[in-house]
Amino acid sequence: MENQNSIEIVLAIPGGWLNRLEIVTSIAKKSQGYLFAGETITHLNSRQSFDLEIANHNTGLCQAFALAGRGDFSDQDLKRLARHTFTLYAIGPGGSLEAARSIMNLAAGLLRSGGIAVKVDSSGLAHNAERWLNYVRYKDSELTALYDAYVLIATSGNTLYSCGMHNLGYPDAIAEISESPDETAHLLQTFLLYLLHETPQLRDGNSFSVSAATPHYRLKMENCTIYSPGALFYNPFGRWRLSRL
Repeated sequence: MENQNSIEIVLAIPGGWLNRLEIVTSIAKKSQGYLFAGETITHLNSRQSFDLEIANHNTGLCQAFALAGRGDFSDQDLKRLARHTFTLYAIGPGGSLEAARSIMNLAAGLLRSGGIAVKVDSSGLAHNAERWLNYVRYKDSELTALYDAYVLIATSGNTLYSCGMHNLGYPDAIAEISESPDETAHLLQTFLLYLLHETPQLRDGNSFSVSAATPHYRLKMENCTIYSPGALFYNPFGRWRLSRL
């Protein structure tokens, strides 16, 4: 597979801060351990640093979050998003569970500092503040929480495919709709969670099924062709194609 060191996680966190000074002071007081200076935000205990960029109000942001949220946002959430003053863009390396956890925790700190919601620009999925903070708290099912935070299932014609597994350091998956979209989505989600929880050594020609009573699928590794190299959605780890037997 291609170079995997270029994976970048980008999280957008809009808020209603008055100015840059309020952003800096809110982070220092409320983020639970982060300090923002210049264009860098640092966790004081771990000394991990990330790029943090500030963008002014964007009139199209509310609609973008609503679409990426897939019904996650209440009317109150959308009203707050429409009134946002700035958006903070947290940028850091991806491609591993540790990296995804670290910037996930940073986003939680920014929500505590006045952020309204989080959009994963490196997969196209958005979450309200409550849901994102719940993902951070799910210590007993951390891998599932990381999956839910970063990965979505999308549709293209008669095909379903995942986007976002590269943030975690894993291939995505793709399959044609064989029974119904919901069943195929369940198949892909089960397979991807299997990758995360079991880290199996898979090869072309292996088979997978949700259960012994459900259809079996042949696996084949292929390059990511939905997105171009260098794009935030591009997965250099490739993708598993599941073809029904």
